[in-house]
Amino acid sequence: MKKAYLLSILFIFVFCGQKPAPAKIDIEKITNKNVVYDVLTEEELGKFIRIFPVFKAEAEKKGVTWNRMSPADNPFDQTKAMITASKDLSEIDAKMRAVGMGLSEFYPALMKTTLVFAAVMFDTAMTQAKGEMEKSKGEIAKLEAQLKDPKIPAAQKVMIKAALEATKAITVGVASMGTLYESVPKENKELVKKYFDQLKTLFDVK
Repeated sequence: MKKAYLLSILFIFVFCGQKPAPAKIDIEKITNKNVVYDVLTEEELGKFIRIFPVFKAEAEKKGVTWNRMSPADNPFDQTKAMITASKDLSEIDAKMRAVGMGLSEFYPALMKTTLVFAAVMFDTAMTQAKGEMEKSKGEIAKLEAQLKDPKIPAAQKVMIKAALEATKAITVGVASMGTLYESVPKENKELVKKYFDQLKTLFDVK
């Protein structure tokens, strides 16, 4: 009896006194296109909306801050940077599991949700800026013609070239973001639109 009691005490001391094993998070697997472009279910999104504030608070305790989202930002870069920067994952994971969504389930939901949310913001911005984009194309053509004009002084052409490169950079950037979002499932966008106001508040988007 005494021996069994001592063994019980030893078990409690050795196993219960230890910190949880570090959470093993495969970042490359989480950010894989097969995951981030997968279907986002309403149940998954609902859990994510409920759990995100917990994750944000726990991450901030570790010195990792969530930055406000913008349609001009690449959501992959932002979420991947936050996942990579998260420290003491075992502690965060334990608290996340306690509220119903461990990191291995939360991170894919985070990647999918931020991507779709950014895609919806991008679509809205492009609809509003359609006229400006057409204007930019015309501006590029005009600047290119000026560079070929022998009557324009070389010093002025230096400024024209700088303006042309800046305008082209914006156009290329917009095109690359469009490529990023073109594979987002339509049903994911429709689902996020349904919860868009909640997500705006969640992600601190003005």
